[in-house]
Amino acid sequence: MDKLLKTKQAIADWLQSRISYPSKHYPHSRDVVVIDEKKEHFIHIFTGIEDGKHFHQTLFHIEVTEDAKVWIHQNNTDVPVEEAFAQKGILQADIIAAMYQKTEKAAA
Repeated sequence: MDKLLKTKQAIADWLQSRISYPSKHYPHSRDVVVIDEKKEHFIHIFTGIEDGKHFHQTLFHIEVTEDAKVWIHQNNTDVPVEEAFAQKGILQADIIAAMYQKTEKAAA
């Protein structure tokens, strides 16, 4: 399997492993993982109802570029995503915290 496919599979597997139905703290909630294979975006959404009000939050938004670089556009958790991906075999040099380096991607 080539590097790009391995990277995409590692991210998809990691996001899928984070899903819990229902959350013990939010029993009327659910996790949704959206994978756009054509554009290479991976999104983890947490949605549900609490105290009669709907909530919808993007926990993770990750993009994989054609050169297998992993751009973390959003991480609204305390999970060290870079470490988790490194444990899945993704090289640290290929992981970019895009929320801090937007201008770098535009130049790439």
